[in-house]
Amino acid sequence: MIRKKIVAVIIIITALVSFGLGWFLNNHNKSLANDDKPKNKQITYTDSIENITDSIMNIKYPIYEVYGMPNEKDKQRQIVDYTYKFRFHIIGGCEVDDMTKVRTEINNEKTNKIMISRYGKHWMGKFERSVDSLYSLDSLAIDIAQKDKHVRRIESQIEQYHSHIQPKYKCWETSESNKRMVTLDAESPSNGQMKYMNQFRATVDIKNKKVTNLDSTPFEY
Repeated sequence: MIRKKIVAVIIIITALVSFGLGWFLNNHNKSLANDDKPKNKQITYTDSIENITDSIMNIKYPIYEVYGMPNEKDKQRQIVDYTYKFRFHIIGGCEVDDMTKVRTEINNEKTNKIMISRYGKHWMGKFERSVDSLYSLDSLAIDIAQKDKHVRRIESQIEQYHSHIQPKYKCWETSESNKRMVTLDAESPSNGQMKYMNQFRATVDIKNKKVTNLDSTPFEY
């Protein structure tokens, strides 16, 4: 009788041990199999954050896209757009495929609705008038710089190199409202080679119509 009880106890203990070991191994294997999942979750989490960030940015600063040949006022548009809290993008040249055109129209319609709610239905006209004002200011600063005798001398030196790249004037904002920074990008010799460089930086006083400072040391981009 005692022997039977001992055998029964041994069987029960063995069964419990087997069950416990099986449960441990099963869960351990699941744990090992899931080792890669945190990485996938991290990637999914990161992607989700990026998507959310993009969505917030598109609502706060929606994109308005244009295509076609470059316009001389595009630089000013890409400066003034920040004031109007949207992003002016140039997405292509004169040849754009039909799918791009359709996507652009759909996207611009969404942006247009957002901008109308902020500035009214004539928001684009207001934006373009601001662009025109900045363009006129930049043009005036460049005109003043080009009349400076030191700038004219630099232009003359550049012209003699017969570069195939057209020199390009640019204008930048400064910390003083009545002053602008005018720069000139053009090809000139550097270490025995012709390189496209910034030729000078001129501080232009709009009010007094003169160059107040000129840094004529060329530097490469």
